[in-house]
Amino acid sequence: MVVPRTWTPHYGPVLLGVGDDDPAKAAVAFTEDEAMLRAAAIALVHVWAAGPAYPSPLHFVDYPWEAIRDAAETVLQGAATGIRGRHPESDVATTLIEGPTIPELVEAAQTAQLLVVARADRGILKDLLQLGSVAHDVLLNAPVPVAIVPAQRVETLPAWPFGPPESTLSWG
Repeated sequence: MVVPRTWTPHYGPVLLGVGDDDPAKAAVAFTEDEAMLRAAAIALVHVWAAGPAYPSPLHFVDYPWEAIRDAAETVLQGAATGIRGRHPESDVATTLIEGPTIPELVEAAQTAQLLVVARADRGILKDLLQLGSVAHDVLLNAPVPVAIVPAQRVETLPAWPFGPPESTLSWG
């Protein structure tokens, strides 16, 4: 979790930025846990936009706007339905926004107490060396604390390759 230096604590929802696909289960679980710990509402935000390089010069006429918007709404409502099913007592709000992802997500986070985004599982080397573009850009611009949750939550630490590490300290 990263807290901006200029942030002033305030009460608001725990906001989950929902991506284009089904939301990462670990990010949803983290959002649910944080909202319960903070006694806060959950806000789900999905930002969608038309592809920047749509090839037709008549893109305003033949672009499938409704189908893309409906697909985005389906992903958002699916996430909300899952949370409401697991936590019927929770206040879950959804917002679907058309526009550029980072500015819209940062704007939506203004009233939140925490912004949660998932980090895609892209392989060991890439996961060690870099964040995804959304996570990176949100961190640079966030007005509130940000939690970047890996796609898969590791419940237990892996075993040492040759047994437990030896300690030279004695706790006697």
